[in-house]
Amino acid sequence: MITINNPRGLYTPPADTNWQLLVADATGLPALSRLLAQTPAHIETRAFIEVADANHELELPRHPKATVTRLHGSGNGVAPSRLEDVVRAVPMPKALGYLWVAGEQKAVRAIRKYVRKELGLPPERYELVAYWINEGEDWEAKFAALDPALKARIDAARHSGRDPEEVRDEYEATLEKHGL
Repeated sequence: MITINNPRGLYTPPADTNWQLLVADATGLPALSRLLAQTPAHIETRAFIEVADANHELELPRHPKATVTRLHGSGNGVAPSRLEDVVRAVPMPKALGYLWVAGEQKAVRAIRKYVRKELGLPPERYELVAYWINEGEDWEAKFAALDPALKARIDAARHSGRDPEEVRDEYEATLEKHGL
């Protein structure tokens, strides 16, 4: 299945951001490249990019305070992703910062748990984007087979007016519980 969305910003660091961590698999490379190009020169930036191999690398814009690390041979449907390990291993400075992640759904879900539950970052300090689902057709079939009452509860939660981050936490936990 292919989905085309209207353009929208999925990168909104607060004005007081002093540093940022940008993390992506191959699907997030074009966006990460754009973010790096638009980052103000004073912001310290660490970027980690997970690609299948060196042939999948993309030339990135230069930034005076950016360090880019490329991870080969993991994620991207070729092997388990290392993105969660990277996010956990990078020391988060005390100064106000921002975390942006784009990648496969389960890798992003694991990072989300870490960011929300262990780091306790407020929502304005991160953007976590699941661009794709490994074995998506299988996932779609499993989701379609969920009990209609469960799907109705998921839909009701989305439209409940509750804190969107809490609703997202519940949604992700429900998917995980059902092997999705």
